[in-house]
Amino acid sequence: MKISNDDRHFLIWFKSYYLLIMGSSFFIYLLITVLYFTIGVKDLSKSDYLGVISFIFFWNGFFMIFFGSIIFNSITSGFKKNNIEQIKKYINTLPRFSFFLLFFIGFTYCSIITISGMKAEAESYKSILRILDFTLSIVYSYIIIPVYFTAIFLDNLMIKVKEKIFILKGIVFEPSKKKFINELLVAFIIISLYPIITIILSIVSNNLLQTIININPYLVSYFIIIIIGIFFIVLFKAYSFSLPVKNLISFVNLIKNGTFSARLPVTIDNELGTLIANINSMAMGLEERERIKDIFGKMVDPVIRDHLLNGNIKLGGTLTEGTILFSDIRDFTTISETMAPEKVVELLNRYFDIMSQSISENSGLVNKYIGDAIMAIFGVLNESDEQADHAILSAIQMQKTLKKLNTLFVNEGLPEIKNGIGIHKGKVLAGNIGSATRMEFTVIGDTVNVASRIEGLTKLYASGIVVSQDVLSGIVNPQQFNYRFLMKVRVKGRKTPVLLYEILDGLEEHDKNIKIATKSLFEEAVTLYYNRRIAEALSIFNQLLKQLPDDKIVVHYAKRCAEHSGVIIPDQWDGIENG
Repeated sequence: MKISNDDRHFLIWFKSYYLLIMGSSFFIYLLITVLYFTIGVKDLSKSDYLGVISFIFFWNGFFMIFFGSIIFNSITSGFKKNNIEQIKKYINTLPRFSFFLLFFIGFTYCSIITISGMKAEAESYKSILRILDFTLSIVYSYIIIPVYFTAIFLDNLMIKVKEKIFILKGIVFEPSKKKFINELLVAFIIISLYPIITIILSIVSNNLLQTIININPYLVSYFIIIIIGIFFIVLFKAYSFSLPVKNLISFVNLIKNGTFSARLPVTIDNELGTLIANINSMAMGLEERERIKDIFGKMVDPVIRDHLLNGNIKLGGTLTEGTILFSDIRDFTTISETMAPEKVVELLNRYFDIMSQSISENSGLVNKYIGDAIMAIFGVLNESDEQADHAILSAIQMQKTLKKLNTLFVNEGLPEIKNGIGIHKGKVLAGNIGSATRMEFTVIGDTVNVASRIEGLTKLYASGIVVSQDVLSGIVNPQQFNYRFLMKVRVKGRKTPVLLYEILDGLEEHDKNIKIATKSLFEEAVTLYYNRRIAEALSIFNQLLKQLPDDKIVVHYAKRCAEHSGVIIPDQWDGIENG
């Protein structure tokens, strides 16, 4: 895979900046060496002097080019493969490699310089304190200063690198576990404590301590007090900064986990205090946004809410496959006339709550409440091959939970509720319908109209759940349902009739078992009816009435057969009902 121009420019910039920083650290080595051998060690031979300088140039260049190229090749390979983990791994490895390289080279320098210096001025280094003083000075010059200042420069470089990688690739690096208080203490040791200790050793090793005491007997005490004072000032200042940072991290984690009501007191008067105040304001905004989102989710289905909040708010629609469910309370007008208005509202709310739960638990979306009716959609925003299965499962669950709800209603002196459910599957136009100032997300089309007509037929024939042939054809797992063919219906506006089936699984167990047992006989009688063999069909329907006296569809067919029995049936008669 070829690397993009943006990535190539970034890598060139990265390598150049890195080489500049590492080259600067090597220049520090060289400068310290020159100063040391021209001022500190005056009796070193020219060959030794040139040998040390040559060592610096050779090994610096070798290690930097050899090991640096390995890491940068791995980073470049990660960009070519678009391997995010590889990029992150080697970007994070680069600073550690650089510190190790500088430490190794510095340690080697220390060894060479210490041996060379003591060899050149052997008489001066007979004292253990003098050797310790000299060694600590060399370690500070060749290890601590180059490594520490390179670390500072590399930290700044890594900030810019990670910003650019985020812009290019969207890669977010995980934060390290470093603590600010530790970094401040390291800075204190390097900048203050270590040099002071070295100076004290130099004074003692050169027999200057007594001279200083004679000049000012309290000077040593002052010196010790200053060191201790600086240490505790740094320690307490670091703590006063790190404590609000810890609280801020805990606060941000609460917000990340959705606790937008959390607030953090502003306890410091600097940039960190301003940051805390701004994050508090952000949390207030998020809390308000969540409250509005929660209210919005109660006005429309949460899935529709999230769809709209994602920016899908333009007027217009998309043609898609959907399964539409309509449910309606039977004789609701009669029920509401016998109840106080507030009781009607309470009853409806409890009914809608449990029905909506059954729909959402089966991947459906409540699109709207129309009086006492519910319109739900399946497979529109949450596309699924099992949308027909989900719609039927939802209807079955609605019927079963309604039985439990009715038990509560009866115990509370409220009337029982019965509902009918119609389901149809087909193409729908889904989108935002309305005006520029007021709109709603809904589905429209012939499929919606047919589903509504099917639900209306459940009232005529007292069927709980009625679905079309299109729904049954879309079922992925038909073996999980029990159903029987009902009739053919001619829906207004459609040339071809709609074939309707009754789902039996939502019925009382006794009624379900009888209808399953008589299914074959019932469907045989219906077939005879549509084949104009009226007398044979009537005989079977009369037989079925003995087992199913309250089955309105059997009563309907028996009545129709009786009307056509013994009369001449017109040629154009097809037995199809108008729905």
